Amino acid sequence: MTLLRAMPGLFVSTHHIGSTSVPGLSAKPVVDLIGLVRFLKDLEQHRADMEAMGYVWHGAFGLEGRLFFTYDDPETGTRVINLHCYEQDSPNAALQLAFRNYLRSFPDVATDYAAEKRRAMALFPDNSTLYAEEKGPFIRATLEKAKAWVGETQAG
Repeated sequence: MTLLRAMPGLFVSTHHIGSTSVPGLSAKPVVDLIGLVRFLKDLEQHRADMEAMGYVWHGAFGLEGRLFFTYDDPETGTRVINLHCYEQDSPNAALQLAFRNYLRSFPDVATDYAAEKRRAMALFPDNSTLYAEEKGPFIRATLEKAKAWVGETQAG
């Protein structure tokens, strides 16, 4: 059951993001989603409903303007979903969608990102924080290109 159907009127839209959303990109078997709402306070009022569906509430989890949830498979306990919730006009959500769309539109950049992920994983196979930090420069440079590309596509 999708969040849009389970909670009509709360989620404006949902989007598949992260490495699993880019064809051919290596990824952990965890789906990252963005859930856009009109106001985060509305989602906060539905915390119990989200938890009843099996989502674990993590609050902002280090990023102001976001509410973060995880969902683990009830049988195996394995993480299945990371749900990043933002207000519908959130710049952070727009950046994440721009990054995804850029990688989808430029397969050569997605291939380079896959190589960067492998390189970072080889350096830090057991430390997700250092792995993420190592990919940071590539991601930041690609985000700048993605922002410029979004501006060009919206203008043209």
